[in-house]
Amino acid sequence: MWIRMLGVALVGMIVVVLWGAWYLWRRFTRMTESLEQLTARLGEVGEVAEQIDLEGLQQSVDGSASP
Repeated sequence: MWIRMLGVALVGMIVVVLWGAWYLWRRFTRMTESLEQLTARLGEVGEVAEQIDLEGLQQSVDGSASP
Protein backbone atom coordinates (compact mmCIF):
# COMPACT_ATOMS: atom_id res chain seq x y z
CA MET A 1 0.00 0.00 0.00
CA TRP A 2 2.69 2.50 1.01
CA ILE A 3 4.94 1.39 -1.81
CA ARG A 4 2.14 2.01 -4.32
CA MET A 5 1.55 5.52 -2.93
CA LEU A 6 5.28 6.21 -3.05
CA GLY A 7 5.40 5.03 -6.67
CA VAL A 8 2.45 7.21 -7.64
CA ALA A 9 4.04 10.22 -5.94
CA LEU A 10 7.35 9.57 -7.71
CA VAL A 11 5.68 9.27 -11.11
CA GLY A 12 3.69 12.44 -10.40
CA MET A 13 6.84 14.36 -9.51
CA ILE A 14 8.57 13.15 -12.67
CA VAL A 15 5.59 14.23 -14.79
CA VAL A 16 5.53 17.68 -13.16
CA VAL A 17 9.29 18.16 -13.67
CA LEU A 18 9.10 17.09 -17.32
CA TRP A 19 6.10 19.33 -17.98
CA GLY A 20 7.86 22.27 -16.32
CA ALA A 21 11.00 21.70 -18.38
CA TRP A 22 8.93 21.52 -21.58
CA TYR A 23 7.03 24.68 -20.65
CA LEU A 24 10.22 26.63 -19.89
CA TRP A 25 11.86 25.41 -23.11
CA ARG A 26 8.82 26.53 -25.11
CA ARG A 27 8.92 29.97 -23.51
CA PHE A 28 12.67 30.23 -24.16
CA THR A 29 12.29 29.36 -27.84
CA ARG A 30 9.46 31.88 -28.23
CA MET A 31 11.62 34.53 -26.58
CA THR A 32 14.55 33.83 -28.91
CA GLU A 33 12.23 33.98 -31.94
CA SER A 34 10.93 37.35 -30.74
CA LEU A 35 14.48 38.62 -30.28
CA GLU A 36 15.40 37.47 -33.79
CA GLN A 37 12.40 39.34 -35.21
CA LEU A 38 13.33 42.43 -33.20
CA THR A 39 16.93 42.43 -34.43
CA ALA A 40 15.70 42.00 -38.01
CA ARG A 41 13.41 45.01 -37.63
CA LEU A 42 16.21 47.03 -36.05
CA GLY A 43 18.39 46.12 -39.02
CA GLU A 44 15.72 47.44 -41.37
CA VAL A 45 15.47 50.66 -39.36
CA GLY A 46 19.26 50.98 -39.48
CA GLU A 47 19.24 50.63 -43.26
CA VAL A 48 16.60 53.35 -43.56
CA ALA A 49 18.52 55.59 -41.16
CA GLU A 50 21.70 55.18 -43.22
CA GLN A 51 19.85 56.45 -46.30
CA ILE A 52 18.89 59.73 -44.61
CA ASP A 53 21.03 62.64 -45.74
CA LEU A 54 21.76 64.42 -42.47
CA GLU A 55 23.76 67.22 -44.09
CA GLY A 56 20.91 67.98 -46.47
CA LEU A 57 18.48 68.06 -43.57
CA GLN A 58 20.73 70.40 -41.61
CA GLN A 59 21.08 72.73 -44.60
CA SER A 60 17.33 72.85 -45.10
CA VAL A 61 16.82 73.63 -41.41
CA ASP A 62 19.51 76.30 -41.43
CA GLY A 63 18.16 77.77 -44.67
CA SER A 64 14.60 78.03 -43.40
CA ALA A 65 15.69 79.66 -40.14
CA SER A 66 17.53 82.53 -41.84
CA PRO A 67 15.53 85.66 -42.74
